[in-house]
Amino acid sequence: MALGLRLVCAVRVDGLKYWQEGATSDGSTNQDAGTWRAPYVRARSVDIEMTAYGLLTYVLNGDFSGAVLIAKWLVSQRNSLGGFSSTQVRDTSA
Repeated sequence: MALGLRLVCAVRVDGLKYWQEGATSDGSTNQDAGTWRAPYVRARSVDIEMTAYGLLTYVLNGDFSGAVLIAKWLVSQRNSLGGFSSTQVRDTSA
């Protein structure tokens, strides 16, 4: 049941699949399509984390052909050092 719901809310762009906070059940987002976005802007941490969990679900269910589309999107979101933006809260108080 949960997998089916998550599949419906996945965003599909250029043959890749990912999950984005605020995506609707038809796979669209709440962002204004006319808004310009710099091509070098990476996805937000929450979107990367949701997509990684989606990838894990595909792999655990044995859907490797579907997992490839998700893995390609995740790889495209890596920063120049090969990592991703942090999803952890940083506490710098002593």
